[in-house]
Amino acid sequence: MTQPYHRSSSVIATAAFAANISPDVREQRAQHFQERDRRQRLAAARANVENARMALQQVRDTSAEEAALDAALKRLAEVEGETK
Repeated sequence: MTQPYHRSSSVIATAAFAANISPDVREQRAQHFQERDRRQRLAAARANVENARMALQQVRDTSAEEAALDAALKRLAEVEGETK
């Protein structure tokens, strides 16, 4: 046996408020939600850019480390070649 759906007083009040707001207020609320959504998307896009920058920096750091290793190996080969 299922229980009947019970609407809380806050749900009823919210529904009544939404049904009775003026078109101007409705438009203001819509603009507010659009702006909030835009700010959230902007924050997410900025976070993606920062993550991409960090990943690029790690690659650059790796490239620099590889170049240093290559130079060290070259020096080692030169020194080993001198002792022969």
